[in-house]
Amino acid sequence: SSSATQSGMRDTAPTATVRPQGFEDATVTIRRADGSVCALCLYVAQTRAQREQGLMGVTSLDGRDGMIFRMPTAAPVKFWMKNTLLPLTALWFGADGALQEVVDMNPCKPNATSCDKYGPKLDSLNVIELPQGADDRWGIARGASLEGITLGCSEATRTG
Repeated sequence: SSSATQSGMRDTAPTATVRPQGFEDATVTIRRADGSVCALCLYVAQTRAQREQGLMGVTSLDGRDGMIFRMPTAAPVKFWMKNTLLPLTALWFGADGALQEVVDMNPCKPNATSCDKYGPKLDSLNVIELPQGADDRWGIARGASLEGITLGCSEATRTG
């Protein structure tokens, strides 16, 4: 779908709050390089359609920390920011749970004919998207590993 109007004029009305719809949440446990653990409340993109939709058009995470993309098998996974409004940081995790790559991704320009693609050449099983810079705030960096994914989030892991 296109955000352009038929007349080509830009809509100047305030942007409505758009939250991800149709996604379950999960508590994702990450062990930092120093051995400490953090728990994130993330939307789960499990199906192909959910992985394709991701955070496109979203303006609010509604108390969640981001989204985890669960791949059916480990393979090289590339992401792009078409129709994505929020600047994001993506974290790629291998089948062994090890953090492989961290990349800041900026939204594509409106009406862009192509967008940058991000991701390592390594096989990844899970990819987490967070608001840009959140990885630094939570201390998630090289040496971290994804330890567990449990459906549902407690109020303690919800940020909003």
